Amino acid sequence: MGAPSWAIYEFVCVACGNKYRGHFNTKFCQRDECWSRRAKRKSLTHNFKQDILERDGFACQICGARRNLCVDHIVAIANGGSNDPKNLQTLCRTCNMKKSYKRDWSHLGKTP
Repeated sequence: MGAPSWAIYEFVCVACGNKYRGHFNTKFCQRDECWSRRAKRKSLTHNFKQDILERDGFACQICGARRNLCVDHIVAIANGGSNDPKNLQTLCRTCNMKKSYKRDWSHLGKTP
């Protein structure tokens, strides 16, 4: 049985490194200077995504698949990443889901 839904956990702020407590990980503590760094971005347009897919040869940059492709942030927006093309890559949905759970891709030869 998992922890109760009302449980309080301790997390580390990605902006300042301070510990904070809460019910879920917001990535940032409640200090104004940290909280203001949260994701403030425009969504990627269809044409912009198409440019990234074209740049990457319409293939997953990890496994080479050519179906079910999406544009992925190498460094997540929540972790300080941006919508800059250098921070975007084409991944298949399978690799994108795996990436959500595993941060170290060095064994696959692809590092963010």
